[in-house]
Amino acid sequence: TTRTLLSDILARDGHQVVSAASGEEALEIFAGSPPDLVLLDVMMPGIDGFETCRRMRALDPHEDVPILMVTGADDYAAIDQAFTARATDFLTKPFKWKLLLQRVRYALRSGGLSREVRQSRLRQGAALRIARLAFWEWHLDDDRLAWSDDTLPLEGVHLTAPA
Repeated sequence: TTRTLLSDILARDGHQVVSAASGEEALEIFAGSPPDLVLLDVMMPGIDGFETCRRMRALDPHEDVPILMVTGADDYAAIDQAFTARATDFLTKPFKWKLLLQRVRYALRSGGLSREVRQSRLRQGAALRIARLAFWEWHLDDDRLAWSDDTLPLEGVHLTAPA
């Protein structure tokens, strides 16, 4: 009932919704085509929401897809366990529908920005390698020098693991 109601409300708000009846089905959908956002109930048929979240994170190591866990009100242990499973956020039941829609919008925006930043860093890294550029940074507060991964090879230095 909750899944159907959530699907209807999200669809009326303009979101494309794909629903799964179990954690296993959610993982199959996620592996085939990762969505922009996942809402997972803690209690589901088959594997629970925590294990489903952990497995989704294994499929999404950059955590590009926000995962919102749904749990009963005042279930602080479940909330802690959700964050341990690397959920992005949580929602408590019973829902305040306007708040839920705002949290979904925020999570979608946040996930999109996270993907954009990661893509930008990948493009920047490729441009630096092509241009054979690197950077270094001197931290004056603790006299520490940090450099990009490409700095040493550009200088002809190659670090090897100690034997």
